[in-house]
Amino acid sequence: MSKCPIPWDKTFDKDKKYIWVSETGKNTCDDCKSLDGKIFWGDKVPLRPHPNCKCEVKEYSDNGITRKVFNYSLDKVSNIKNDDIFSFALVSGAEIMQYNEATNFWKLWYDGFDNLENIKYIQKNGYVFNTINSINNPDIERKIYELLPKYVDKKQVKGIFFYDYSEPALSIKKDEQFQKLVICENKNRLLLQKTGKEKVLEFSDLNLYLSYGNVYIMNIFINNLKELSVLVVDVYDFNDNDKRKIVQRANKIQKEKEKPVYFTITNVKYSEQEWKNILNRL
Repeated sequence: MSKCPIPWDKTFDKDKKYIWVSETGKNTCDDCKSLDGKIFWGDKVPLRPHPNCKCEVKEYSDNGITRKVFNYSLDKVSNIKNDDIFSFALVSGAEIMQYNEATNFWKLWYDGFDNLENIKYIQKNGYVFNTINSINNPDIERKIYELLPKYVDKKQVKGIFFYDYSEPALSIKKDEQFQKLVICENKNRLLLQKTGKEKVLEFSDLNLYLSYGNVYIMNIFINNLKELSVLVVDVYDFNDNDKRKIVQRANKIQKEKEKPVYFTITNVKYSEQEWKNILNRL
């Protein structure tokens, strides 16, 4: 069967969510099976994997919340005076939208690494670096020092390493924008098993954008198992130069309440079959 992706004969509203419904049967291909039940924004709905695909994509409702409504709500939330209610409202909105990483990253920042719920989250998904120098990777340490705001005591900054099977890593792994940048743009180097070039990415997926924003993609290489391994480096803080109300509100809390700026290093891996399939598909 041809693996040439086929466009849909209908359009999707980019501000609505859609769920992929695969026809299940003995002839259902692996690509269609893997998409079954997955939810996408209208501008992220994948092409049909092959000719004569019998899958359907249906509009998905989660309490009527759309991308526009959520963005509008962010501005409304930023006007709330009480910081605890502000945090609760923002997290509640993110949970409704199923923005799992955005929710968890905010909680790590607002409640700290020692919060019981956050301890469980970290233990499930990775481990803590108590200092930048404990990373033992000069290039990544240097990059994190560059990214930190000037007013931060760099000796006090902690971070989290997320395993390749962690929730954040798996969310990044399936992002098509990330796949194109890391895999497709490094195609020739990867096929020759050379190290890929460092990349910078601003996620367009709203969950990943609210979690990471701009990231530095480093240490792109094929390991001895022929897996593609990547490190995604970021600092979680609220920039003085970002004039959006929601960011400025968080920036004010960050400074006045001394909320901790922290860094994240997320290991993303693709098996040899996975990254080669992505090259063929994209």
